[in-house]
Amino acid sequence: MKVQAARLLITAALALAAALSACSLQPAEPPRFSVGDAAGRPLPAALERLVDETGVRPAAPYAGVQPVERELTGKLLSPERQRIYAQVTSGFLQRSEVFAVRASVEEDLLAACEAVFADHPELFWIDSYSYAEYPEYMLIYPHFNLPVDQIDAVQAQIGERVEAIVAGAPLTGSTYDRVRYLYEQVVNNTAYELGSANNQNIQSVFVNGVSVCGGYSRAFQYLCQRLDIPCAYILGETEEVGTHAWNLVEIDGVSSHVDTTWGDLIFSDGSGGRMSYDYLCVTGEEIGRDHWATSPAADALPACDDQTYDYYRLNGCYLDVFDAVYLQGIISSAVAMGDGSFAFKLGSAEDYAAALDYIASGAVLEGDLAYVGPCSYVGNDTLWTIEVWWA
Repeated sequence: MKVQAARLLITAALALAAALSACSLQPAEPPRFSVGDAAGRPLPAALERLVDETGVRPAAPYAGVQPVERELTGKLLSPERQRIYAQVTSGFLQRSEVFAVRASVEEDLLAACEAVFADHPELFWIDSYSYAEYPEYMLIYPHFNLPVDQIDAVQAQIGERVEAIVAGAPLTGSTYDRVRYLYEQVVNNTAYELGSANNQNIQSVFVNGVSVCGGYSRAFQYLCQRLDIPCAYILGETEEVGTHAWNLVEIDGVSSHVDTTWGDLIFSDGSGGRMSYDYLCVTGEEIGRDHWATSPAADALPACDDQTYDYYRLNGCYLDVFDAVYLQGIISSAVAMGDGSFAFKLGSAEDYAAALDYIASGAVLEGDLAYVGPCSYVGNDTLWTIEVWWA
């Protein structure tokens, strides 16, 4: 999508857009993991015999199922849906072409399957599924996006890239340091591209390096899980573009929202290369200004009202009120240190507007800073952040 001009105030030469365009092209209905009635499909002969003898062939136990602390959406389901969730997870991870689960209520199956996909970004080989209803159980037919005998090879490619990223993580630093590192890795190493292949799974990021919101958020989740950082995949909508995906991450007991897609900025002329920290660890109130969760467990999501890990507060770039002299001083310090930009966040819409007017007037680089030359700037009038750059 292109962020509307009224929402993003910029210099005349540049029009900034959050890199989410493809999500505006994703229809809200049917859901991304389309589900169809496959009741008319014949049962494989072997499975039909098993059904006749036992009534159902459940998915076999699978030792590789993620620990429950990573199954953040699944654990919010009802006990019955959690039972279905476990069976579906086993069948998907075993790459079964067809498997049965004990389930008699369609809504329970759909909620469980959506939760499985929300918790398991490693299921990159499945795009969707169909199901057939029978008394007391249902047959699941996964729809693969590549031949089963090629999954291991792609998994190896993904693993090589992921291990390289993990190797560079600041393992001796704080959990926040690692979350920020992973955010930067996804944003800086992924190009936003409409229509990119496999853009709703992690192949697009780790193999192809191009994706949209689904790929960005699942890749970030996958990396967090690799470092044992609790991270949920959130499916929802935004005011401008409709269907969208982002993440919820937990850092030392504090939950915050993260949107790597909206951290990867592009300009209206197609150029890019600027990363924004606006959507790194924001509160539920802040993300809720233009994001609305529609995931099955949306009502059970934590409030995320702790600002401890807000990027701007942590880095001394948060201004409760606008003060022209103070702002001039911190930008002067940034210039003196050789930085080419400075970003900050205001405490209210009124102070944000005052700061933006001050910068638009050109006063920010007058006087001692006149030698720096002309500057560009961008303001996010949803989160009240402003970035000024002069290099």
